[in-house]
Amino acid sequence: KILHAEFSPDGRWIVTASDDGEARLWDAGGTFVRAFPHGRWVKHATFSPDSTKLLTSSRDGFNRMWRLDGTLHCSVRHGDHPTGAAFSPSGDLFVTTETEPAIRLWRSDGSAVTTCRGPAGATYQSAFSPDGARYATAHTDGTARLWDLDGTELLVLRGHAKPVTSVAFSPDG
Repeated sequence: KILHAEFSPDGRWIVTASDDGEARLWDAGGTFVRAFPHGRWVKHATFSPDSTKLLTSSRDGFNRMWRLDGTLHCSVRHGDHPTGAAFSPSGDLFVTTETEPAIRLWRSDGSAVTTCRGPAGATYQSAFSPDGARYATAHTDGTARLWDLDGTELLVLRGHAKPVTSVAFSPDG
């Protein structure tokens, strides 16, 4: 089954992430272009802001950044069960989440920047602010959290009785 799908920022492409162990690239007309294989199911896939790369999160324990031609740009290990990843607006950073509380910030070459610890349980998804100065995360404890790029927790949004599974910023920040 398809676990995630999204359009590229330029509107030319669609990526799907599936429990069959592959992310797939399609043109916007629905024609299959290529597969990006993983050892286990792919939970999430997202495009870089310039629509030239894909970032995939797989239950094989890796987040991989791919060029759209199918070549691997970099691979980072983040626990055993990555749940998602998000690019910064400039594309020079990305954040990864997993079923453990660790949240990691990386440079686009795959080198680590910071690791911070969220609440107990899984961190589902993340999103960068439009200015790229902060990012938000969604958690199984019913909170969303706002972080500075140095890993400092800035704000905890409470009030949900069940897990928060996604976060987003408004376009104006």
